[in-house]
Amino acid sequence: MRTIFCLTFVFAFVLQSAKAESTIEQLGYDADAKLLIVNADDCGMCQSETEATWKAMEAGLVTSCTMMVPCPDFERAAKFAAEHPELDVGLHLTLNSEWGDDYRWGPVLPREEVPSLVRSDGTLWNSEIEVITRARSDEAIRELEAQVRRAMELGVRPTHVDAHMGCYQYKVDLFPKVIDQICEPYNLPSRIALAPRARSIRERGFACVDRFAMYYDVSNERSDPDARRNTYIKFLRELQPGLTELAIHVALDTPEIREISGSWVQRFGDYKFWTSDEAREIIEEEGIILIGYRRLQELQAKNWNLENPGPIIPEEFLTDSERAEQGEPREEDF
Repeated sequence: MRTIFCLTFVFAFVLQSAKAESTIEQLGYDADAKLLIVNADDCGMCQSETEATWKAMEAGLVTSCTMMVPCPDFERAAKFAAEHPELDVGLHLTLNSEWGDDYRWGPVLPREEVPSLVRSDGTLWNSEIEVITRARSDEAIRELEAQVRRAMELGVRPTHVDAHMGCYQYKVDLFPKVIDQICEPYNLPSRIALAPRARSIRERGFACVDRFAMYYDVSNERSDPDARRNTYIKFLRELQPGLTELAIHVALDTPEIREISGSWVQRFGDYKFWTSDEAREIIEEEGIILIGYRRLQELQAKNWNLENPGPIIPEEFLTDSERAEQGEPREEDF
């Protein structure tokens, strides 16, 4: 199910978004500039995924990532993110737990508060279809906001959000709730899966990319070791002017990820290419400009005349230094 959804989603969005209004001039670039965000999804899903994400971002070609708050390695990932606020770290809002019966996770909220989101064992639904058909949107939005607040409580200052397995993109009555109750009040740009939605929310000052791509599965990858590499080379060589986001999934080749997921081949392939000298050289040759989601967050704040260009953090989660920056008294002053 996941493979079919992903491949269809990429193809449809790239076609639909070709005429979407670009944001690159608002960001200060020429209209014919080629900008690229490379976002590593699934950080915090497991240790292999987390370690690969930080290594790939340190290498410099992966410019943003998104973390899965309900997952087993999230707290360790959040600690690293809080200690490295210069990184563009967002949240991969999660309503699915897809890796069979041996590696699962439940919601952040108590399971009895969101019964439509969980299976009989208390973990989240496996597939997108189960979320679309069984999850109540009022429970889903409470859970997704709880994920945002949990990350902020642990010191993460997110730059954006996106949807694990398209959880809020495909559920028609959930998408506007995410925009109105999470993205706007917390100043969090969202990955947008359908071009008409991007056009409609741009009118409200939201900052969006012009097109989105993801190559979760690549044809003949198991038999052709260069299939994924060649796909990404073609993607970079043919990148169009405007702002494009590419979603990738990186993992180190470890016994852990091999045990969890048969997709370890794709994930390790993403890691190898997006930390390679070859990818860096092609990006330079093609004049591609790499940016992170922080630039969109700052643009969004400017559109809304916000004083703070970053995320809007609830007062109870502010650190003493953040309170001092805002001119608020620190606890030690009392």
